[in-house]
Amino acid sequence: MTDGAFPALTLYRLGKLVTASLDLDSTLKAIVDAAHQLIESESTAILLLEDGAELVIRAGCGAIGGAIGERVPAGTGVVGRAILEGRPVCVDDMLTERGRARPDLDVRSGIRSFLAAPLVWRGVSLGVITAAARKPGLYGPAECELAGELAEQAAAGVAHAHAYAEQLERRQELETLNLALVQAERRLMQTEKLTAIGHLAHGIAHELNTPLGVIISNLAVLTSYGASLGQLALVSRQAAVDLRAHKTLDAVAEALEAGLGVNDLDYLLEDLPALTNESSASAKRIAEIVRSVSIFAQTGSEGMGPIHLHDALDAAVTLASTEIKQRAHVVRSFAEVPAVMGNASDLTQVFVHLLLNAAQALAERGGVVTVTTAAENGQVAVRIADNGHGIPPENLARVFEPFFTTRPVGEGTGLGLAVCHGIINRHGGTIDIESVPGVGTTVTVRLTAAASETMRR
Repeated sequence: MTDGAFPALTLYRLGKLVTASLDLDSTLKAIVDAAHQLIESESTAILLLEDGAELVIRAGCGAIGGAIGERVPAGTGVVGRAILEGRPVCVDDMLTERGRARPDLDVRSGIRSFLAAPLVWRGVSLGVITAAARKPGLYGPAECELAGELAEQAAAGVAHAHAYAEQLERRQELETLNLALVQAERRLMQTEKLTAIGHLAHGIAHELNTPLGVIISNLAVLTSYGASLGQLALVSRQAAVDLRAHKTLDAVAEALEAGLGVNDLDYLLEDLPALTNESSASAKRIAEIVRSVSIFAQTGSEGMGPIHLHDALDAAVTLASTEIKQRAHVVRSFAEVPAVMGNASDLTQVFVHLLLNAAQALAERGGVVTVTTAAENGQVAVRIADNGHGIPPENLARVFEPFFTTRPVGEGTGLGLAVCHGIINRHGGTIDIESVPGVGTTVTVRLTAAASETMRR
């Protein structure tokens, strides 16, 4: 063995390597190389326990280097004794040693002197470090002590690597769990969205049928007007022909007057603009409803961008109007507010749910739902207030709990406000509820402004 100063420096460097390295194989290789040099062996290896029954050669120098990956029974031979006794075991001549674990390895390497030191970390055996030489009687107490110190370094490296691997595994498990939770949240949001669409479907159909009926009725009248105007065009063209044929002006005038009288041109010209304006307004109403449904029903809610909350609020009011107008009228009080970073579909879903909640809190007639917006300290605040029956104090603290509902069985899942809270939280905002029984409820949503400049609506 070399001079004592050199082993101390080498052990110090190994300690720093073990502390800093996260790669087990490179750490074991460095320790084997150091042991090979310090103990002056011809064959040096580190074997690690797997499943508590077998040792696997993980690193090696010299003749044993070609056996990396091979297995050795953990409870037999010199290595078994070292592990069992928890101390370095030294053999002067392997040819006289009984119960060797792998005689074939001994024959292949021609070893005679053999040394095995267990890797123990906090009372747990992790493996063994071995040194061997073809000349007998080479190892004594000094080599056993050095091997023991190297084994301690190796045990620390193995424990460090195992701890890091377990940390990575836990991190991956957490990432997988988080991904599953995100996916579950998205499915839940979509389910609630579809539930809301199902709840609103009848009202949406009614809202579409009304303007559509107006358009269909007006088109029938416009068709007859078109036929009348066509007849007038024919009469006018014939009048031009008659004039060129030098018919008397009285005859031409009589023909024109007859045509104009039959088609009641005065009434037609008066009614035509009203019909077209009414039809155009109805078509715009249909387009507004379809646009609102499209915004609300969008999937892929991970997309964020600058949006104006008034657009989402208008879409929500349009979708919920049938439910609300049976009980109340909506008062909009929109201020100049900046855009926010968000997803229009998700925020529309929030506002639809809050509007439906407000409608359901109202009596049959005479209610008021007020929707206001305001810019407040770098945020945009949206308040949806009703003058309904309010929420009892004992329930107010639980309204965002999943599955909490005060509605009869079959009329609510108790997930709506929980989903709303999740959406607003994902947008980096807040949602708060204030309520006074018998007076009404105000829900305030606050979202961070995307830019300083305001956008007029």
